[in-house]
Parts: sequence; C-alpha cells; structure tokens
Amino acid sequence: MKIETLNRSHLKRNIIIAVIVIAIISAIILTFTRAKYRSYSVPLINGTINYSAADLNIVAITVDGEEADTIPTGNYELTEESYCEVNGNRDDNISLSYDNDTQTLNVVPFTTKGAKCYLDFKELPSYTMQEIITRYNIGNRGSFSTPYTSTTTNTVFTTTDWKGTSYYFAGNPTDNWVQFAGFYWRIVRVNGDGSVRLIYNGTSTSVNQHLLTFLIAN
Repeated sequence: MKIETLNRSHLKRNIIIAVIVIAIISAIILTFTRAKYRSYSVPLINGTINYSAADLNIVAITVDGEEADTIPTGNYELTEESYCEVNGNRDDNISLSYDNDTQTLNVVPFTTKGAKCYLDFKELPSYTMQEIITRYNIGNRGSFSTPYTSTTTNTVFTTTDWKGTSYYFAGNPTDNWVQFAGFYWRIVRVNGDGSVRLIYNGTSTSVNQHLLTFLIAN
C-alpha cells in the first residue's frame, strides 16, 4: 500500500516537472521567433521620392478674385498667380497646369511631401465663332487648280454661301485646332449661318494636308 502510494506521488511530481520544462522551452522558442521576425524602422537615405496626390495640400482657391471651396468647371483657366510653396517658401520651379476637359491638376515636379499650392482661376471671355473668325486676316486664295501649301497662320479666306459670308482655312494653318474629349479636330470652315465644319484628326495634331485642301476646295 505504501509503495503504491509512493509510486503515484513520484509519477505526479514527474508529470508536473515535465509540464514546467515544456512550458519553459515553449516560451524560449516563442521569444526567439518574435525576435527573428520583429520589424524595425530604418531611416531612408536622401533622394527623390514621388508622392501621391493625397500629400498635396491645396491651401486656397480663388475664382475671379473671390475665395472658393471647389475648382470651377466650365470656361476657366489657371492664372499665373497660382503657385506652390515648400516649407513655407514659394517654389517657382514647380509648375501648375489645369485641364478643364478632364478636370486634372498637374503639378510638375512633385517630389516634396506636404507641398502647399494656391490656385487662382479666371473665367475666359466667350465669343461666337463668327466673332472669333473676324479677328483673322483675310487672305487671297488664288487658284484652286493645285494644292495650296503656304503657311497661313492667323489667316482665313472668304466666299459666299446660301447664308451669307463664309470663312474657310487653306494652306498650312496652325491655329485652327480644337481639342475635345481627348481628341483633336480641325476647323475647316465657318458657314454663313455661324455653324462650323470640322475634320476629326484622332489623338494627335498630325494632319494630311492634301485631304484638308481637298475638303476645303470642294
């Protein structure tokens, strides 16, 4: 009876010791594992870092001299009064531009986190197409028998149609482009009733001069 009780006592003690040893070993392993995979903050070397738009702070927006909460939509342009500053100092090396069609603000170069920008917009005057076209010089088209390839920037030619005086471009004009919805169009003619004829030109301003001259002449 006593021997049996003693054996049970030794067995119980051995189990307790084994449990304690296993707990200690497990704690040691867990500690080393955590140490192995612990993350550290490592300072970055100096260099150029590109930041996201969230790092840009638009401090103020003014529209026609009045403070505004949002960038205006419509016939507005970003003025030269707009600028950015870094660490409280104005940085004229940062250029700003705004695309009304896509409502995209471009900041170049944008390499400093926390740059603050001040945006100033003004509304552009609106003119009818006939008001715009009368600001051009009136050229002398000459013969229609051969393609007309002379440089004719700021020049239009006139004829008459069923609605009155019609203005058209010929030669090699560089100021009759229209950009809309990410594509380029070229004004060919302004009819006597003020309507406009356009040629679709794709995503660039590369143009087939012979096609343009043919459509104007016909």
